[in-house]
Amino acid sequence: MFLGNQVVIICHDFFDNFQQNLKFYQKIAQYYTNTKFLLFNYPGQMFTMFNKNKTFTNEELSSLLDGFLHFLDDNNQINIENDSFMFVGIGYGGYILSHYCNSS
Repeated sequence: MFLGNQVVIICHDFFDNFQQNLKFYQKIAQYYTNTKFLLFNYPGQMFTMFNKNKTFTNEELSSLLDGFLHFLDDNNQINIENDSFMFVGIGYGGYILSHYCNSS
């Protein structure tokens, strides 16, 4: 029995950011009740801290995503056990999600 919400996790291409498409996602969200859209930027993407001496691997970015999901779960924003998750990877975001889903 499905008790939770639908959570759509969108990982953008590394040279994109979710703010560019925010109005698009807001329009889509109008039509989906009980759906949460998780939009975020990885370190180094626009509007985040950037360290020119640090390059993140897929493993590190996957760990950041995992930590973020557990943070949201701990703060009752999502429920890892009961929610249904859909992953959408755009460009390089697809590689990050592929690594995440294959390592979890």
